Amino acid sequence: MNMIRIAVLFFLLPWLVVATVGCGYQLRGSSDLPQYMEQTYVLAVRPSSPLVREVQRVLANSGTRVVFSTGQADAVIRITRDDLTRRVLTVSEKTRVQEFMLDYHVEFRVTNSEGKVLVPDQELELHQAYEFSETQVLGKSGQQQILTGEMHREMAALIMDRISASARG
Repeated sequence: MNMIRIAVLFFLLPWLVVATVGCGYQLRGSSDLPQYMEQTYVLAVRPSSPLVREVQRVLANSGTRVVFSTGQADAVIRITRDDLTRRVLTVSEKTRVQEFMLDYHVEFRVTNSEGKVLVPDQELELHQAYEFSETQVLGKSGQQQILTGEMHREMAALIMDRISASARG
């Protein structure tokens, strides 16, 4: 019985690999970026933003060399807006907050080192609702931190997708 399982595994494994490669599957955080992004600088209104770190990480995972000045860069990702806000979504009959909504707005464009626009201004938005309980304040604040981290990762991936799409189209 064990020999049959091993034989099936060795027979199916190569086909599984071919199928995942053939369908365009990519690891999260990797993108097919345009050639002009070989050396990229990320310039942001908030340089220490978690989004900047995440964009730099995704760039590095995609084989792009992240540089730290426009003079070294072939391309500059200019993040002109990076706003994450929290608002009340629902309130109970006793006027206690039950749910919050996280709204994340980002605007960016890509230029070359001389300022010529390579990818025009782009606006992206993400929204995430989460429940709130006064009896679980510590757990819910941890939940908000996890959600904001996920939103930064997702936003960085969306930025790379927009850059890739603009280069193809």
